[in-house]
Amino acid sequence: MRKGLAVAALLASMAIPASAQQQVSDALTITVVNVTARDTGRTTEDEGSTSLPGDVLEYSLEFTNTQPGPVSNVVLSDPIPQGTVFVLGSVTTSREDVVVEYSTDDAESWSDQPTVEVVENGVTVIRPAPATAYTHVRWTITGEVNPGAQVTARFRTRVAERTTPGGDR
Repeated sequence: MRKGLAVAALLASMAIPASAQQQVSDALTITVVNVTARDTGRTTEDEGSTSLPGDVLEYSLEFTNTQPGPVSNVVLSDPIPQGTVFVLGSVTTSREDVVVEYSTDDAESWSDQPTVEVVENGVTVIRPAPATAYTHVRWTITGEVNPGAQVTARFRTRVAERTTPGGDR
């Protein structure tokens, strides 16, 4: 018998130390790494545990099938945290059978290539959505995840304004 499982990793806003880990459930762990601080050797203590404007943050969602049998219909979703801007082209996953989609309207609708309407010379035209328009990322695993198997999904953001860990995340 196949079991369905939907996992939503919904993070409200920002708490960004150089690295952080949050156990959302037995099946899902979310890790945040300040890539800029890591790569430059800057510690969070250097800046009072604050991510700086321009810092790149990498979010990793690691799903582990803790069920005794395979699961299907696994969906991972994460909002782009407030105070950050999505880094276009940064989404990765550890599996090939994943459909990646994005939302620009707080998860009301999804698209693999979001667009926005803009007015140019008095005419409304459709353009690719800018990075600032992205609000969520979603990964849908189309195949089964075997017992004990792990799936990792990642994306990056850039800090747009000064933030302090422990905020409204």
